[in-house]
Amino acid sequence: MLLKGLSRIYYNFLKLLNEERLVMSTSTFFQVVKSVLAAFIGVQSKTNQEQDFTNGKLSSYIFVGIITTIFFIISLIAIRLVL
Repeated sequence: MLLKGLSRIYYNFLKLLNEERLVMSTSTFFQVVKSVLAAFIGVQSKTNQEQDFTNGKLSSYIFVGIITTIFFIISLIAIRLVL
């Protein structure tokens, strides 16, 4: 069940990447990850935030944000199990 859900997420992610490549003015994948991580810890500059809103695609930021949150929760659970 979990593997099927992860494969669906991966498929949608690849589909999203292909859509992003078709549009030249959007942010690259690594720019989206960098922006989401900066926003996640609260250190994103106003300039980068404005650039994200003008050049980025909302679905990219939502997807990376959800994946980042899942990894964060899994890491908290793993730390709790070790301690």
